[in-house]
Amino acid sequence: MSLEFVLSNPYASRTLLSIVSGCMGSNRVNTGLEPWNSGYCTSVGINVNGGRALRIGVGDGSNDSSDWCLFEPGISQHILGDMDGFNVYNFGGEFQGNNGHSGAFTIEGV
Repeated sequence: MSLEFVLSNPYASRTLLSIVSGCMGSNRVNTGLEPWNSGYCTSVGINVNGGRALRIGVGDGSNDSSDWCLFEPGISQHILGDMDGFNVYNFGGEFQGNNGHSGAFTIEGV
């Protein structure tokens, strides 16, 4: 599977580290409240093949400190309650690199 996003302004031409730091600061504990439920940044990039926008810092809707993902590309239905248990496709997920894919994955910029 290949996903391609065009970054929205003001994210274009920035590194992923800069984007994540700007979006989330040092917040790394899912409280189950906003902005975790919708994501710290909700329109980071647009999927060129349609679908939902790339989001950063997205929780699962519950007060579960480790149940969140860093990048949520919008290809799995965002099931509330458990990223790992419902195999939500993400990058930097709950206890795994990707809760919805067991193989290798990469993130590349062009």
